[in-house]
Amino acid sequence: SSFDTATQTQMAQHWAESIAAPPTSTHAVLVATAGRLLVGYAVTSPVEDEPGTGEVSDLQVHPDATRLGHGSRLLAAAVEHLRERGCTSVVTWTGAADTARRTFLESAGLAEDGVRRRLDMGAGTDGVDEVRLGARLD
Repeated sequence: SSFDTATQTQMAQHWAESIAAPPTSTHAVLVATAGRLLVGYAVTSPVEDEPGTGEVSDLQVHPDATRLGHGSRLLAAAVEHLRERGCTSVVTWTGAADTARRTFLESAGLAEDGVRRRLDMGAGTDGVDEVRLGARLD
């Protein structure tokens, strides 16, 4: 879907504020670059109701830059960021049907922990089933 210019501006401002002044030291946006191009990012945050657990709440690599190691390096940097802030475990979510992402996460040492959720995608849609994967950091 496309966003109007005002919405795009608002989203860009929100991202800039979140990066410049994260609510905790566990919150971070890490980026991957290739030369001067931004090719991917990872977002970390604490899991509010699970002390000691950090989350990689988003990890994206541009489709033209996949299979070059950016995702692996971003995930490793995100995990290290969480470990340095005292987290003893890490979790992330993926679509239950997204076998490529699940395979990537499992190859990095994360495993399904039995927690599932269904994301509401708005009126007229079925939503998306997600599974949580995690690992101990200590």
